[in-house]
Amino acid sequence: MEASRYKSKPLLARPFIALRVAAQGLAAAWRHEIPFRMEVVAFGQLTVYPARGEMHLTVTSLDARGDGLWRKALEETRVRLDRDGLLAAARKRALPPSPRCVGMVTSPDGAALRDVIAVVRRRAPHVTIVVSGAAVQGATAPREICDAIARLVRWGGADVIIVGRGGGAREDLWAFNDEGVARAIAACPVPVISAVGHEIDVTIADFVADLRAPTPSAAAEIITAAQHRIEDRIAALDARVLRAARYHLVLARQRLASVSIPAMRARLESLLGRRVQRLDDLIYRLESAAARRLRTRSAQLAQVTARLARHNPAARLALTRRRLDRANDSLRRLAQKTMSTHTMRLARAATRLHALSPLAVLDRGYALVFDSGGHLLRDAANAQPGDAIRARLARGTIAAKVTESSE
Repeated sequence: MEASRYKSKPLLARPFIALRVAAQGLAAAWRHEIPFRMEVVAFGQLTVYPARGEMHLTVTSLDARGDGLWRKALEETRVRLDRDGLLAAARKRALPPSPRCVGMVTSPDGAALRDVIAVVRRRAPHVTIVVSGAAVQGATAPREICDAIARLVRWGGADVIIVGRGGGAREDLWAFNDEGVARAIAACPVPVISAVGHEIDVTIADFVADLRAPTPSAAAEIITAAQHRIEDRIAALDARVLRAARYHLVLARQRLASVSIPAMRARLESLLGRRVQRLDDLIYRLESAAARRLRTRSAQLAQVTARLARHNPAARLALTRRRLDRANDSLRRLAQKTMSTHTMRLARAATRLHALSPLAVLDRGYALVFDSGGHLLRDAANAQPGDAIRARLARGTIAAKVTESSE
């Protein structure tokens, strides 16, 4: 890049020099017009053409100076975050009033951590501080800050997180203007306090965080404010109680000094007499109430005893046993009567059956004759001479052979 030519007297040419120039025109090269003055430091080779008295500057590198480029980058990052709604006031979360554990994202060796620890130990010693270390300046700082926030989120034990560092130059604080750091703070589920640099230092992290603290020490005072107010309130109440106790003690001493011993004794005796009378009255009322209660309970007990006697299982069991004995007697008599009746009916039936039985006929001298096949012979024509027959008598059986048959 060749800078504009400046006519001047011949100069001794040096190989490389640094030249600060106003670069108002460079702003138009950006996508948006930046209404800030930008200064740059150009490094290059300066040559002089003596014949025409011209000086040429061949620039080899260009560094930004002033607010221009820095503000442009900051503004572009802010616009992108605002477009995504990360700068809206509605998404800001309230800090817990009494956090028990505070996460700190900063350099473990920085003064900011020592300041926070000192303030917390002085104002709220019971609060735990967990440090997630990260570089807070340099090329690796943005990535390390994001990783430190992610570690605290995965751990999940912090009630609030402080992200910050002590003061420094603008370049030292630039890591907190990184868009990745801003989005990591916005995505953190735990409320985040941004405490970067001093009061005059403003970063993108301040816009995205739930609360901006001017310094790390101020952040520590903010998170311990509630506990500190409670301690101050307790101390004030303790002082009031002590003053009230002293005041009442003085009044009691004054009353004691103003009362004479005889008057005090008479008053105590009167008070004691009233208390004794009150005690006697209470004892009488207690005894009367106890007697009434006892009579009531005795009557209730008599009623319950009578009801229990009526429903006594032993009496009911004796009554049931008597009923069972009577039922057994009745059943026995009925069984005997039924047996006698059936015995008489059986004897009559046996008599009638015997009268009709063939055996009765046999007792009168008749016989039953059966052939060899066991069939009853009723016709003499069914028996041939020589056939074997059997004759059933009234008592016993005889075998015979037919010698002759006739009709």
